Amino acid sequence: DDIVTLRTKFLLEYRPRAPSSAGDLTEFLKRQENPDQMIYCNRPLHASVLIPVTLLHPIFGQFIDDCDNYKPTAKDNAFVLELSTAMTQFYQDETDQANRIRQVFRDKYDIDFLQTVIEGTTHSTDGDEGDTNRRNLPFALIEFKNDVGSKESEPFVQSVLRYLESTRKQAPEMPCSVLPCMIINVFGPHMSFVGAAWNVRPVAQVLSTGLPFYFDFSDTKLRATAARHLGAFKKAIHSLQDYYHNDVSVTSPTLIPWQIFPYRKHFTSLVDSSEQQFEYVKKHEHYRLLFLGKLSDGRYICIKFSRQEVHSFCALKGFAPKLLGCEMIPGGWWMVVMDLIDENRVEFYDPQAPLRSSILKHLREFLTLLHGKDFVHDTHNTNTVVPRSGASRLILVDFDRAGRIRNARYPMNVHYGVKLRHLMQDTIFLRPDGARDGELITADS
Repeated sequence: DDIVTLRTKFLLEYRPRAPSSAGDLTEFLKRQENPDQMIYCNRPLHASVLIPVTLLHPIFGQFIDDCDNYKPTAKDNAFVLELSTAMTQFYQDETDQANRIRQVFRDKYDIDFLQTVIEGTTHSTDGDEGDTNRRNLPFALIEFKNDVGSKESEPFVQSVLRYLESTRKQAPEMPCSVLPCMIINVFGPHMSFVGAAWNVRPVAQVLSTGLPFYFDFSDTKLRATAARHLGAFKKAIHSLQDYYHNDVSVTSPTLIPWQIFPYRKHFTSLVDSSEQQFEYVKKHEHYRLLFLGKLSDGRYICIKFSRQEVHSFCALKGFAPKLLGCEMIPGGWWMVVMDLIDENRVEFYDPQAPLRSSILKHLREFLTLLHGKDFVHDTHNTNTVVPRSGASRLILVDFDRAGRIRNARYPMNVHYGVKLRHLMQDTIFLRPDGARDGELITADS
């Protein structure tokens, strides 16, 4: 099925309801337990999606980067104080709270959140920006709750449902767009930032830590953090305003896509520094965030996210696909482009994988060479593939747990309390004591 069909199918299953009532957690949970109605928002945690919003549109990753790197202006800092004054008040009525905060955004920060009736319904948003583009699509939403626990509806859930209803009509009509939107949730004196977009159904992701606005005036660190976040938000919605005004097709495209892929479709060649365009073909059958693509000259490639230095060395020695391009994109991602991986290959741990002593011997020799060049690689990870026939040597495809000795560290949530198969031996083992979250990866672990 194509994107139009899949989005339409989801919307038929997810019948319209007012977000204020559909946001009741009991009601929302029932829908989240139905695979046909699940919204990918990580509530519960298994309600997640292969491609996060930060890879569906660059604005979300850029917002994350700007939350760390944006340099607040005097206007940003003044706005934070005005907003703090408004948000820390006690309001008897949620309407009074919303009116006051919308006024501060409008008068002090030039962001005019308007309450608009959602097309085809009788309910309205708490505030949105979207009347400047040709489709009146919301590129920013704000959701209010007077205080935590003051209403049964949960603000994050309700804001995601508000986004769903605000884009219900356009999602099937615009299959080439992910309909990106920035969301602010205000609950009492707290604020959080969410990115929302469409794949075959809505995808929503919290983009940063929630911020309390009842900070002490002496807490300059928290005040600066709030200023960076709000400056990043303002920058993001200006970019989204341009996107909806200039970049989005207002008519159904001739070619309807069959699948949504990450937004990045070009890279700089490591061979001659030329810009190379490519199209995604499909997701690789074995690996998360590994895709098959095709260059403009017809050559097939793989696209993944990894570290460059160890990959380059392994490719040179024939233990990894040739590296064609590697560059950082917003949100902390590295996009790695490499030669095609034969889908005839299987994971080393797959029952179909040939467990030949010659392959193990070859790998031992290679790891000795790797360590001799001051590199380590966590080969306990299931990132090694071999040909089904066993006719040629194995290759490594995942370098998230690789790097320089005395520098590379284990990521969060290392599986050290469960039994695993060791790559170097046909045995079952427990990770060594040193293989723990944040600890150094060593040559003997």
